[in-house]
Amino acid sequence: MNTKPRTWFIDVAKDGVRLGQEVSTLNFVGPAVTLTRSTTSDQAEVTVTIEAGPPGQDGEQGPQGLQGAAGPQGPQGEPGPAGADGAPGAAGAQGPQGPAGADGQDGQGVPAGGTTGQILAKSSDADYATHWTSPQSGDGWIYARLTSDFSTALTAAVDVIGLGFMPSANTRYEFEGQIRLRTATASANPRLGLAWAAGLTDGCANIEEAQSATAVLNARGNIGASLLIPVGGLPNTTQSWPTTVWGNCDAGAAPVGSVRIQLASETAGTAVTAKAGSFLRWRVVP
Repeated sequence: MNTKPRTWFIDVAKDGVRLGQEVSTLNFVGPAVTLTRSTTSDQAEVTVTIEAGPPGQDGEQGPQGLQGAAGPQGPQGEPGPAGADGAPGAAGAQGPQGPAGADGQDGQGVPAGGTTGQILAKSSDADYATHWTSPQSGDGWIYARLTSDFSTALTAAVDVIGLGFMPSANTRYEFEGQIRLRTATASANPRLGLAWAAGLTDGCANIEEAQSATAVLNARGNIGASLLIPVGGLPNTTQSWPTTVWGNCDAGAAPVGSVRIQLASETAGTAVTAKAGSFLRWRVVP
């Protein structure tokens, strides 16, 4: 407990007290005190030891003081983290069309030729190596048929357009055909033949041509030379007579050309004909 002696002087005459009187109602004096004479006749000297009381309640907050002068600028702070990317902007307007480019080189295209119903197929593994061929049937045979008559009056054998096939590299084939032959003059034999593609490694063939109901002419050979029926004659000029061709061949790494049916007239200037409906067929041998 905190105590502290304090001394007051009281004017006796003025305050209405007398010396030796016990006073208990003095302002600012806690316990009762007894007045004693002071150094003057009109005053009493009071010495009191006062115990400090508990703190009083906080007073009301005073009015805000005037704003002080601005302090000096502080140092620059560290950079803050990067903000998130904003949303993409709207698409701009389409620009004007540029000028036309230069024309490119022509493509490889497809080979000339072919007949109605034929399709384009690879003739070897080389790029752009293609040829026309007839669609393959379920048993593997591919057919080429004459859709119109083919005639010649030359004694040199010519290709019967549409009756042939181009062998693919390193492939083995078997082939056969049925040719309907007529002549403008019975004594001028239509001579059927067979020509080979270049680049074959082996192969042979047979041709059998009717001269009557019982007589036939034959031609047999291999890839060393073309085949051609000898001279003879047909019984008449108004009917077709059969000729059969059959054979096989092996293509090498780079075959060129086609295996094809040919026709020649025995007599120059006399027309001989392979009739529409004649066909050649071929298939790959496993």
